Amino acid sequence: MPDEFLGIEPGIEPTQYHDIALSMTSQHECPVMTNLQEAAMLSSSTIRRINDDLAIAGQVTSTQLKEAVCEGYHSVLNLRSPDELGFPDTEQQEAELLGLNYQNIPVNAETLDRALTLRVLRQIDVLEKPILIHCGNAVIAAAIALMHVAVSQGLTIEQAFQQVEAMGLLHQSVRERSREVSSN
Repeated sequence: MPDEFLGIEPGIEPTQYHDIALSMTSQHECPVMTNLQEAAMLSSSTIRRINDDLAIAGQVTSTQLKEAVCEGYHSVLNLRSPDELGFPDTEQQEAELLGLNYQNIPVNAETLDRALTLRVLRQIDVLEKPILIHCGNAVIAAAIALMHVAVSQGLTIEQAFQQVEAMGLLHQSVRERSREVSSN
């Protein structure tokens, strides 16, 4: 991918760009949107801070990845499947060029069970914080982030599933599938 695509000066090493982006934060010169189409996408993909360690969003843009660096994020956890319509083929490369740790663990309501939830929660535990967790529309990202918070506060996975279900983020069928997997 050409450096110009990311707004990176030719010849700057990826690790240097992260340092430059961090120095821009102290100078209040974080990148700003110049593309109206990208600005329109932001309205459906606003980054929402859950706590000091976690934030959620729908599909993020290149500009949002740059802003995440400026805001001090260290990692991106993409919960979208590469098979999903609109999956960004270049997101991992863009994130890593900005110095962000990047992981992709595909999650959707049909595949979310106890085993997958535990895998995602373990990944959150090991990724450098703060983490930006995103999916296509922020719903699964919100459910996962809230389950992580609940489990961190001592709730069981089952109780965490119940909480996000009560909030309308997951359906009872997902929790029932979680029970089936945990009893096997």
